[in-house]
Amino acid sequence: MMNEKGQIYIITGEIDTGKTSLCLAAADFYRKVGWQISGITSIGIFHGDKKIGYDAQNLKTLERRLLAVLRRSDAPLSGPETKRWIFDKDAVQWCNEVLSQSSSADLLIVDEIGPLEFERGDGFIDGIKALDRGLFRLGLVVVRNTLLEMAQKRWPAAENLNISTPEDIDKHLSTLQSLFYKY
Repeated sequence: MMNEKGQIYIITGEIDTGKTSLCLAAADFYRKVGWQISGITSIGIFHGDKKIGYDAQNLKTLERRLLAVLRRSDAPLSGPETKRWIFDKDAVQWCNEVLSQSSSADLLIVDEIGPLEFERGDGFIDGIKALDRGLFRLGLVVVRNTLLEMAQKRWPAAENLNISTPEDIDKHLSTLQSLFYKY
């Protein structure tokens, strides 16, 4: 493990461009080369081609829990809300427990830090704390394009990997894989 803070990469892109796919591919690569992987990914739940929710996945154990569903009057969850989603408060708490125990991993992934965290101090707060501590070799954090400036202010040494085309996923995965030889 490095004595200095680990390198953070901020992954941005529009909705459904492959941010989570990039995180999962990086986790798979680094798991295969023997790194300890920790963190959370938010995996879309679809009904046909319509995204109706998210599962949170613990990247260390691969356990999944229902995290959020589309906001509507009959939504089965009660917890933090955004304009589009209602989150399960117990799942958010579970994610924070996972993230609070994740900071000393080789690869830490926090998918995603959004308006709940940056604007309200809710959501994956322990993900922000783990990234701030920097006790990892490599940290990946998914952030909305509209919040990139806030993320860059918080983590000024972080590099941005923006996904705007499917080819960007492969290009950025190659960049992340090449870091194995650096660390």
